[in-house]
Amino acid sequence: MFALKYLTGAELLTATLTWVDPAEDARRKLDSFDTTRPLLIRLIEARTAIQAALATREPDDPDNEGRALDARHDALGRGLFNTLTAFSQLAADEARAGALISLRDTIFPDGLRILRATFAEEAGQVDARADRVTPELRAELEAMIVEGRSLAAVLDELQAIGRALGGAVTRSTESAARAAGPTPRGKLRTATQRLVRVIRVIGDALEMGNADDEAIELFFGPLRVAAESAQRRAIARNSGATPPRPPTPGVATPTTPTTPAADPGATPPRED
Repeated sequence: MFALKYLTGAELLTATLTWVDPAEDARRKLDSFDTTRPLLIRLIEARTAIQAALATREPDDPDNEGRALDARHDALGRGLFNTLTAFSQLAADEARAGALISLRDTIFPDGLRILRATFAEEAGQVDARADRVTPELRAELEAMIVEGRSLAAVLDELQAIGRALGGAVTRSTESAARAAGPTPRGKLRTATQRLVRVIRVIGDALEMGNADDEAIELFFGPLRVAAESAQRRAIARNSGATPPRPPTPGVATPTTPTTPAADPGATPPRED
């Protein structure tokens, strides 16, 4: 399996969000196989352990920094998603409509599902989203103006608020740690490793249940994209280089030198 070790706990939560949502095909697939159905409780427990370690809880105070940031983040996300959808419906031809839907889905590969996620999960999407938006796609967003503002500017604000949410989560975690005393070192790393083990077991169980390629891709396609993006960032951190952007479907990619093979010694992101 691809290098899950490069994914942070928050990124793993995002990548497995559809696995536990009863409204999603992935969750229904888990329930449909005798080999995977018993693993669902282990998956939920592993995700819950990460959420507890991240100390991401919904604040009671409606004026809390995190809640205010989240409200703006969700409004921007819905506005950007729905605007691109509307533009596609008004397009002059099917080719243009398809290109706009592709652009929308590059920014939001899971649709608006991410807006129902925790603060940490939303923050965990920022770097991956930045990797997906190529200069060509950004130029398209720059050309689309709504209420005197380009959609590129809207995306920039969405990204900035996502990073601010990450900071709010960190401050909340530190505050909780001060209030409760020292937190055992490595708690988040242990929870993350636990989820990785559950993911691998589910992969094995799907194979034993004779799941077809489409079912395997439903589970591991988004996870693979996230893992490869995280691995590129880890390699770039160690080399001091800027990580290459992944190709975007339907958009020509300029010729670039081949991305070097993954360095087995690259340092995964710290979780503790």
